Amino acid sequence: MTRIEQRLLIQSGFIGAVLTIVVVLVDAFGWIAPLERLLHDRRARDCQFFTPPPTDKLIHLDIDDRTLDAVGRWPWPRRKLAAIIDEISRAGAKAVALDILFPEPQNEEEDKRFADAVARCGRVLIPMSLDEPPPDTPIMRGLIEILADDFELDLERDKAALLEALKARGFDEATINREVNANRFIIARREAMRHRLEEEMKVGTKDLPALRRKLLPQMDDAVTGSPQLRLLENQRAKLESLDLLSRFGRPMEADLPEVLPRAASFPPISRLSRATAMTGFVDYLQDSDGVIRSIPLWFEYAGRIYPQLSLALACMMLDVDPKELRITSDHVTIPLGDGRETRIPIRSKYQHDMDGHVGMVTDVPWFGPTTHWEQMYEAYRPEESESNPGERGWRSPVGEVNNQHIALVKVWDLHDMRQKIASNSRQADEAVKAIYSLSRDVGRLAYFKEHPIPVEDVESRMQLMKEAVESGEFLQSQIDELSPAEIGALVEEDVESQRQEQLRTLESVRKLTTEESAKFLAGLTGPERNRIEFLLSPSGPEKELQAYRDRRQNDFEVLHPTVDALRVIHAELPALVEDLEQLERELSVLKDRAVLIGYTAVGTVDFWSTSLHAKCPGVVVHGVIFNAILTDHMLWHAPHRVTLIVTLLIGILGTVIAAVFSPIRALLATLMLGSIYWVINGIVLYDYTNTVVGIAGPMVVVVLVWSGCTLYKFVVERRERTRITRRFSSYVDPALVNYVIENPDQARLDGQVRELTVVFTDLQGFTALSEKLQENTVPLLNEYMGRMVPIIREHNGYVNKFLGDGMMFFFGAPRDNQIHAADAVNSVLKMQDMMTPFNESLVADGLPTVRMRVGVSSGVMVVGDAGSADASDYTVLGDAVNLGARLESANKATGTRIMINQRTAELIGDLFLLRPIGRLRVVGKEEDVMVYEPLSKVKECTDEQRRIVALSRAVVETYLKGEFAACLTAIEAMEAELGPQKLTGLYRDQCEQYIANPPENGFDGNIVLTEK
Repeated sequence: MTRIEQRLLIQSGFIGAVLTIVVVLVDAFGWIAPLERLLHDRRARDCQFFTPPPTDKLIHLDIDDRTLDAVGRWPWPRRKLAAIIDEISRAGAKAVALDILFPEPQNEEEDKRFADAVARCGRVLIPMSLDEPPPDTPIMRGLIEILADDFELDLERDKAALLEALKARGFDEATINREVNANRFIIARREAMRHRLEEEMKVGTKDLPALRRKLLPQMDDAVTGSPQLRLLENQRAKLESLDLLSRFGRPMEADLPEVLPRAASFPPISRLSRATAMTGFVDYLQDSDGVIRSIPLWFEYAGRIYPQLSLALACMMLDVDPKELRITSDHVTIPLGDGRETRIPIRSKYQHDMDGHVGMVTDVPWFGPTTHWEQMYEAYRPEESESNPGERGWRSPVGEVNNQHIALVKVWDLHDMRQKIASNSRQADEAVKAIYSLSRDVGRLAYFKEHPIPVEDVESRMQLMKEAVESGEFLQSQIDELSPAEIGALVEEDVESQRQEQLRTLESVRKLTTEESAKFLAGLTGPERNRIEFLLSPSGPEKELQAYRDRRQNDFEVLHPTVDALRVIHAELPALVEDLEQLERELSVLKDRAVLIGYTAVGTVDFWSTSLHAKCPGVVVHGVIFNAILTDHMLWHAPHRVTLIVTLLIGILGTVIAAVFSPIRALLATLMLGSIYWVINGIVLYDYTNTVVGIAGPMVVVVLVWSGCTLYKFVVERRERTRITRRFSSYVDPALVNYVIENPDQARLDGQVRELTVVFTDLQGFTALSEKLQENTVPLLNEYMGRMVPIIREHNGYVNKFLGDGMMFFFGAPRDNQIHAADAVNSVLKMQDMMTPFNESLVADGLPTVRMRVGVSSGVMVVGDAGSADASDYTVLGDAVNLGARLESANKATGTRIMINQRTAELIGDLFLLRPIGRLRVVGKEEDVMVYEPLSKVKECTDEQRRIVALSRAVVETYLKGEFAACLTAIEAMEAELGPQKLTGLYRDQCEQYIANPPENGFDGNIVLTEK
C-alpha cells in the first residue's frame, strides 16, 4: 500500500467517524424524528410475518352510511339507542363500549329510557373526553381569582375595573393587553366557576337555586338566560357527572409514573354517569405529522387517573377492575387469576404540541392489510371452514364475510323486526278478543284475558288465531242472517250486561271506607285505577256505557275485516318470526364478546391518520389496542440509548467498508449492511420479538458514511488529478492527460486511422526579431505561445509540438469531434486576431512586427502513440499531415495568412467566408490541391471581405479555364481596387508565361510551387 493510499484510508476513516458521531448526536436530539416516523409506518405495513391472529372476542358495530340511512341522521333519539342496547344485551354481549360522547341532555323521557337500558344491561361503558387544561400562567391565575369573587364582571363593560384589579396584583398594562383577550376571559370565567362550584359542592351545597344565590347574588331571580347563569348550570351538571364518574378513577399515587393532567371537557350527562358500568377517555395524541402511532393509557383529572377506553373495555372483558392494575415505571400489569397476567409496556414520549413529555404511553401494534381498515379482520378465519375442517389462521380466499365488523343497522333491523312481531301480536290479540266477545264465548274470553300469550310464544298464538278465525267465520255466517234491529238488540243485551257489571263494581267500592278505598285504588294498575275514578264521577257510568255501545256496534260492523286481518297476520307471522330468528342467529356472534360501537360513516369527523391507513375511524384505533391486550401482542419500546449504540456500531462498520473497499464494492456492501439491519430490525426485533428499536439513525448513518467517504475519495482523486494535470500540462496537452485519466485501461494509445484536421503555424519575420533580441527571444516566444495555446485548447485542439516559432496541433483526437475542421478554422482566425495586440506590444517595445502563416489540412491520417515503449509521442502521421506543413509554407508564394485544403473547405460548409486561392502543387507532392483562404465567419464578414472574395474568384476561375487574357483583365481589376499583391503577381507571371508559350499537352490549371 502506497503512502497516498495509507493517507487516504486514514482520512476516510476519520471522515466516517465524524459523520457517525454527527448522526448519533442528531438522533439524540430528535432531529431525524420525521424520518423515524416514516420508517416506523413502513415497518408496520411490511413486517407482519409473525403477527398473531387478531382476537375473536371483539365485535365492531359500525354506525356506517347504511345505518344512518335506516335509523336516521345523527343525533338519534335516545330511545333508539336504548332499544339497540337492549338488543345487544339480549344477544349476550359481555361488555359494550360506545365510542360516542353524551355531554348534552335531550329530554327527560329520552335520557331516562337510554339510561335505564344502560343500567339494565349492566355491562355498558359510557366514555368521556378529557381536554388540555387552561394555561397556568400568573396572569391567568390572577384573572381567575378576580372572577371567582364577582362573576358579574364583563370584559367589554368592565374592562377598566378588570385592568385596575390586575394592576393591583402587580401586572403591567402591556402584559394585560397582550394576554387578556376574549377567549382567555371566557376560559378564566369557566375555571373560576368550576373552582367555586367545587368548593360549594364539597360542603354539601348542590341545589341549583342555592348555588345561584351564593355564586350570583346580584342576579335577579327573574333572569333566566344570562351567560353566567348558563355557565353555572353547565358547570354544575358537569361536576355532578364527574363526581359520579370518580368511582371509576384511582387515586393519583406518589409512586406512579408521570401522568398527563387534563381537563374533563365532555363527561356524559349525570343519568348516564350514574347508570354506566365503566368509563374511559376517548382522546388521542397525534404525532407532529398528524398520525396516531401511540396512545396514553391513563390521564389524570382532579387527583385521580382514568383509563383509556380500550384499556377499560379490556378490563371489563377480563373481569378485572382497572383499580386492581399494577402500574410500574415501564409497564401496566393486568392480573388474570391463576397466577397469569398480561403486561402492557408504557413509556414517556415527547409531545410536540405540548412542548413536553407525556407519560403512560404505549405504542399501537397495528395489524392487517393496508388496503382498507375494514379488512383488518377479514384475513383471519376465527372458525374452522366447512371446506377445510381444522384449518384456522390467515386465510387466502378473498371476499369472505367479515364477522367482526358488523353494521349497526343489523341490530336495528332486529329491534325493528321484534317491534313488528309485537305489533302484529297485539293486533292479533285485539282481533281475537273482538271475535270471542261477539261470539259471547265468555269462558274463552275470560281465560284469554287472565292468561295472555307472551309475544315469543308464536306456536300458541298461531293456534289461538286459527281457532279465532274459525269462530269468526262461523259467527260471520250467523250475523249475515240477522237484521239491523236484531243486531241492535244483541248490542243492547251486551250493554245491559256491562251495566250490571258497573253496578257491582261501584257497589263494592262505595262500601269501602275512605282509607280502604285509597288502599284499594293504590293496588290497581294505572288503567284500572283510571277506570274506577272515572266511574265514580257523576257522568262516568253513562259515558262508559255509551262508549261500550259504540264499540260493540263497531265490532259487529268490522267483524269481517277483523277476521280477514287476523287471517293475514296468521299467514305472515311465521315469516316474520323466521326473519327474526335469522337475525338473532347472525347476531349470536355478540355472545360473550366485547362490542365497540362507533362512527364509520363517510363524512363524520372521527377519522384519523394511522401507520396503516390515511383515514381510519377512531373506534378502529380503540379496537387495535383492545386486540393487543387480549392477544398479549404489545410493542416494547427499547430505550433510545440502544438505538444510539446501534447507530454508532453500524457507523463504524460502514466507515470500515467505505474506507477499505472501492466505491462500487463499498456501495454493494453498504446496501447489504442496510438490508441486513432492516431485516433484523423489522422482522426479528419488531415482528418476532415485538421490540421497537430505532431504525432511522442506523439507516441514515449507513447512507451518509458511504456517501461522505466516497465523496471525500472523489475529491481527493480529483485534487490529485488536477495536480498531475497541472504538473504535466507543460509537457503534454491537458486534453491527453484528462483522456488518459478518464480511460486508465488504455495505458498506450495504439494507432487509429481517422479523419482529422491538422494545423501548422510559423512566424514570418521572427528570425530577424530573434537576432535582435538574442537571449530575450525565449520570453517573447513564451508570451506568444501563452496567447495562442489557450485559443487552441478553447476550441478543442490538441497541441502536439512546438517547432521553434511555429506550432503543430490537430483537432478530432484524442476525443472524437465531429466538427474538427470548423473548430480548426475558427481557432486560427482567432489566433490571427490575437496577432494584432501581440504586434502592438512589440511596437510598444520598439521591436518589428511579425506575421503568422497557417496551413490547415483535413484528411485521413494515423493518430496514436509513436515511438518506443518507454518514450513515445501522441501524434498524427500521413499525407494529409505533410500537406498541412506544405500549405503553411505555400502562404509565402501567395501572400496569404491562412491556407486550407479542399477537404477542410468541404467539412466547414458555408460557415466561413472562403477566398479561393487556386489549384496548387506544393513542393514534395505529385498531386495538385485546391486551396482557400478563410477570411472570417459568414455571419461576421464585411462588404470589403466579400469584395475581395469576388475579385479573387474572377481571377482564379478565368485562370482555371485557361482564359489567360481574361485572367489578366481580372488581375488588373483586382489590383486597381486592392493594389498590387503577391497573389495577383503570381497569376500574372503564370498567364504571361502561358501566353508566350502555350501548353502543348493541354492546360490543367495547376500552379507548381518550387520553393518551400
